[in-house]
Order: sequence, then structure tokens, then C-alpha cells
Amino acid sequence: MSAAQPASQDLANAATEALHGSSGVVIFDGTGRILHTTFQSLPSSDLTSLTASFGDRDEAIRNGLHLQGRRYEVVNHYPPLVYGRCMTDVDPEVSSGAAVYQLKYQGATTYVAITYQLPHTSARLVAQLREFCRKIAS
Repeated sequence: MSAAQPASQDLANAATEALHGSSGVVIFDGTGRILHTTFQSLPSSDLTSLTASFGDRDEAIRNGLHLQGRRYEVVNHYPPLVYGRCMTDVDPEVSSGAAVYQLKYQGATTYVAITYQLPHTSARLVAQLREFCRKIAS
């Protein structure tokens, strides 16, 4: 049995607490309705890219993840989790990554996507994302 889900108004607080190392967070449902975000603006094409990454693995790797005008090369495709790194970062000291997790939240298909930058690594942030999503999943 899963833990109690946070109420809608508490979702932002729960995400902020659990995903404290991320540089950006967006939580949205399968219709593209944003439940919470820390991004200033987020085009619907970004949400489409994130949801499409759960389709065919080869397509996901070919197309990458797109978020905030950046393309992240998919390096791990293990639904319900997909993540990658931005290969356009010239300086490895400013490397950035993105991850997206698909889950059922309050009975609906929902996605939680994060971005992160060094010194935060995928090993740490993906684990935080996975744990958060498992806690709120229905």
C-alpha cells in the first residue's frame, strides 16, 4: 500500500522539500495541465517532448529530452524513468542534466521532470526523483 498522497496544495511543498538539489521542477498530467513548476515559462512543446520520451526507446534516444530551450541527450531509458545530459555544455564544470518520471498520481498519468547542474549529479538527483515519485504515486 502506498503512503498517503499530498493534497494538491501541498504538492509544491512536497516537491520543493524532496527535490532540493534540482535547478528546476515541473509536475504535469497527461493532458499537459501543469500542477506545479519552478520554471518561469514552459512551452507545451517541452511537455510533449517529455511525454514522448516514454514511447519507443530508439525514438527517445534519437530525439532527446527538450526542456527550457535545451536538448538533453537520453543516456538512460528505463520507463518509468528517462534521463540525460546536455551535450552542448562546452565546459564540463557547468554540465547539466534532466530527468523525467512517469507515474499515477490521484489516478491520472502524471510526469515529474527535473533539471540539475553540477555539483549535483544524476546519481543523487535521479534517486531523489525516484523516491519522491514513489511516495506520491497512487
